[in-house]
Amino acid sequence: EDYLRLGYVPLEDAHNAASLTLAYSFDDWSVAVLADHFQNTTRADLLRNRSQTAYRSLFSTKRELMCPRTKAGELKCPPIPFLPYPLNSDFTEGSALIYLWFVPHDPVGLVNLFPSKEAFVKKLDGFMQDSLPKSQGGKWPFGNVLANGWYWAGNEPDLLAPWLFNFAGAQHLTAKWTTYLATQAYTSGADGVPGNDDYGALSAWLVWAVLGLYPLPATNQFILGMPQVEQVTVGNLTISRFGPATRIAGVALNGKNVTSPFLVTYQDLMEPSATLQVWTAPAMEVLV
Repeated sequence: EDYLRLGYVPLEDAHNAASLTLAYSFDDWSVAVLADHFQNTTRADLLRNRSQTAYRSLFSTKRELMCPRTKAGELKCPPIPFLPYPLNSDFTEGSALIYLWFVPHDPVGLVNLFPSKEAFVKKLDGFMQDSLPKSQGGKWPFGNVLANGWYWAGNEPDLLAPWLFNFAGAQHLTAKWTTYLATQAYTSGADGVPGNDDYGALSAWLVWAVLGLYPLPATNQFILGMPQVEQVTVGNLTISRFGPATRIAGVALNGKNVTSPFLVTYQDLMEPSATLQVWTAPAMEVLV
């Protein structure tokens, strides 16, 4: 009721008010897509507008976080944004930093909350870097299995996070971090899955990362990462990578050039004898 009245779940209603609001925001957007399909434009517009208002109402420009808001409208940002679950009960199975990136239905809008695309990229890249073990220059001392307060796939709110660089003109970092995760966070060892697989959710993420594609929720679009194999055929689609898994120099889908933000559609991928070709460049060159 308060979500409908205020446009967000207030902190007085639930200790995890911020994560609930973000989830409801995504729900509204998803139902709006369905309403569009049935040509109910009035309902679609209402839901889409409420979805936009909801997630934006939580953003603190000072802290660059999604924070719970009281009924009086005051933002209550956590003092330690990287405090992981279950030590942190303010967010559902995640930290404030993890939930910062949970706007899967409007990544462009999320980028625009920051002062600049460069500021967004810096924040997201730091989030990924800090999640690494201390031996690799990160801040996390407890391995791959326990819940991490920075990027950690285990409870899934931030599965999309390493793919978001595309929307800020930094596809090379999507390529970097999805390659790192596919080759380092998923292994054949006893700790070879970050958390538990949750009925295949993490395995599915890995399959998409190996293909170099990731579905953008509630759309017909896929985000381009970096194929981890030189060639693979899935149904009618053949994906080819020319060069090492470093940075993208060029992309062609069915013979047509694909440019930033490097999104491709389901319809194009499902063309008869579809081809996705990726040419790469040396790691030190920033080409995209």
